[in-house]
Amino acid sequence: GQCTTSELKGEYWLVAAGWNHSVMLQSDGHAVALGSNREGQCDVPRCDAEPAYSHAACGRAHTVLLRTDGTAIAFGLNCHGQCAIPLQESGLAYTFAACGPDHTVLLKSNGTAIAFGLNDNGQCDIPELSGKTSYVQAACGAGHTVLLTSEGTVVMCGSNDEGQSKIPSLRPPSLRFVPGSMASPRLAPPSVILTATLVEPFDR
Repeated sequence: GQCTTSELKGEYWLVAAGWNHSVMLQSDGHAVALGSNREGQCDVPRCDAEPAYSHAACGRAHTVLLRTDGTAIAFGLNCHGQCAIPLQESGLAYTFAACGPDHTVLLKSNGTAIAFGLNDNGQCDIPELSGKTSYVQAACGAGHTVLLTSEGTVVMCGSNDEGQSKIPSLRPPSLRFVPGSMASPRLAPPSVILTATLVEPFDR
């Protein structure tokens, strides 16, 4: 059932996929999940009114959804605490989510990041940033986490047995990694959803 789409209401504008399930966000603010539901990873709570869903990420058998009010929900397999979303501090919002098979990473509106779930390789040990530098994007592998910063640098933590956490130097040094942007055609998420990694000249 993971390749069978539901009846379209408006437009689909964001997709995410786990090992055997798929999640799609619709322009009316709802989310649709389909495929394997053995762990409840497709049991999306319905949004009958605001706040609408603004972002989605999937792990092996869990789903994380962000809402336009900056809150986050997670459901599905929780054997390592990958669905145990921490209470958000007053005045802050969750702005981006990424999932490995059994861990979850959330970015906050103050530029910090948290990770929880399986941490057997240190994939949840996200370093704190100094100064005004913030995290703007995240991606996850099976045992490692990759984060992009506002300074165009990349931070990695977790497994490096295949060299997946060895960050290459940019040449020339005047280059930096830059996130692209993607926004819903109908919704206004709590912050810009950042996707893609490009390289462009940068004057320091």
